[in-house]
Amino acid sequence: MKRSIAIACAVLAAAGCCKRQSCDRGAAPVSVAALAAAPATYADRTVAVTGILGNAGGNYFTDLRVVLTDSTGTALSVQPWLPTSVPPPRPGGPRPRPAVLSDYLGKTVKLTGCLRRDGDALSFEVQQAEIVMEENKQ
Repeated sequence: MKRSIAIACAVLAAAGCCKRQSCDRGAAPVSVAALAAAPATYADRTVAVTGILGNAGGNYFTDLRVVLTDSTGTALSVQPWLPTSVPPPRPGGPRPRPAVLSDYLGKTVKLTGCLRRDGDALSFEVQQAEIVMEENKQ
């Protein structure tokens, strides 16, 4: 019995059913630099921020550290909101693959969500993501 309760709690937590308090309504546009400079001003408020989504870690699967970077190099930590991979479809016909995080990496994206304090660090909790530009020219 205890094991099934523990499994149920883990499944609910992984599915995002037990999230912290929600942000306020309305997404004010804000820059990455403004969020980084005055995080207390934007904490627990819904904001929309645009930048290039990337992995500051060394490896996508073993050292994933998602960040949103602006043109000046200012970076904001982002909590992954999508899975990193999905299993292949079952035999019997093509089915569209659900979105994974790598679909957004290296692209200019507009993220809507909340800035949250996680201990001493700040991270952005994504509620909605939109690809603004498919390819970033370096």
